[in-house]
Amino acid sequence: FDPQELWLHNMAVAFAMLPVVRAMPARKRPQDDQIFLAGILHDIGYLALAHLDTQRSDDLHTRFVIEPDRLAIEVERELLEVTHDILGAELAKHWNLPDDIVAVLRYHHTPELAEATAEFLHKRVRTSWGIVDDPALSMKQLFGAEYHGIRVSFGYPACPELSDQQKLFRLLGPESIGVQLTDGDMMDPEASVSALVFHHPQGRYFDVSR
Repeated sequence: FDPQELWLHNMAVAFAMLPVVRAMPARKRPQDDQIFLAGILHDIGYLALAHLDTQRSDDLHTRFVIEPDRLAIEVERELLEVTHDILGAELAKHWNLPDDIVAVLRYHHTPELAEATAEFLHKRVRTSWGIVDDPALSMKQLFGAEYHGIRVSFGYPACPELSDQQKLFRLLGPESIGVQLTDGDMMDPEASVSALVFHHPQGRYFDVSR
């Protein structure tokens, strides 16, 4: 394991993220320093692993070299009880970094990344409405949606009619950013997410079939 190589990678990611984010409307995009920090720390869990267990860290990186065609996170899950994304998120929490940074570190390698991003954007919407999450909420409670307001999507129990996506697309025109509807009203690319966000304090998730 080469810490210098890790920092060079993290620096490259941090600088690459900046022009992407700057393409967002100025009033909606995160601050540059927040984006840069997320990039520079996104793989910090590898450094934590090397500090906590040098031998297992070396074994892991040896496997990366031996099996270059496999996803690194798959190899980690096979060898380790705790992967670098989880370690990085815990370290960020220990440093009292913002929840947005913790979420980036925790979810940047998971199949649920689209959902994590939607959760991140939902929090930004709540903040823009002046809704502040209870600081007593744990990360588990936050990701369990135990906060003020709800976010519902077509095709799920509260809005089961997937064809209603067509109405949303006519209203918003997401084709302009490369998101299309398939013949079955699914979004393409498949990791795309749409939602209706409600801020009422008594808002609760529900199933219209019940």
